[in-house]
Amino acid sequence: MKKFWFIIILCAGVFFGCRSLGIRVLGVRQHYDDLSEEEKSSVVWTHPEEHIGDVANDGRIYAITGRQLRMMIEEGPRAVLYCWDPFCKSEVCVSLHHLQRRCNEHSVKLFVVADFFFGAFTQNLALTDHPLFVKNSEVYGTDRCATLQKLFFIDLLGDSVYNENAETFLWHRYLYFEDGKFVDVITNPDTFFK
Repeated sequence: MKKFWFIIILCAGVFFGCRSLGIRVLGVRQHYDDLSEEEKSSVVWTHPEEHIGDVANDGRIYAITGRQLRMMIEEGPRAVLYCWDPFCKSEVCVSLHHLQRRCNEHSVKLFVVADFFFGAFTQNLALTDHPLFVKNSEVYGTDRCATLQKLFFIDLLGDSVYNENAETFLWHRYLYFEDGKFVDVITNPDTFFK
């Protein structure tokens, strides 16, 4: 029991020590407040009822809801959603440029939703069809990545589809849609597009 409490206290000390020293723990929060003023001015906070449509990539990042993304996905026959972490080093985390090219080759619309803001601005220009999106923390009332993801997916897919696949969504970054409906997760986009 002493070992358990020691580990808890150690983890709390590391977490709060990192925060007090200004060290960012990526993947926990979106970190909007840590952006420069120039970067903040490049974030578009959309109204949750606003229909975005076929917005072109103008270099800005759009904060949207799952419902707004669903409306965009419903406008085309096939789409891929990439839940993107700019610092992911896994073999299944492909570059935005590569995935955009593969989607274009197969006439699939690509929508990329970043987990957080760091590293996103420099890679946004790799996208051609749509700008980079983030989950709208102002609408959802939290900037915690895990909570945002759950609320965003419930908005995007509905309660029943989310609840049936919640565990799957934790481990896969790509979702495939046909005629506006969720079909399946994609484990590796390179094998999917063969």
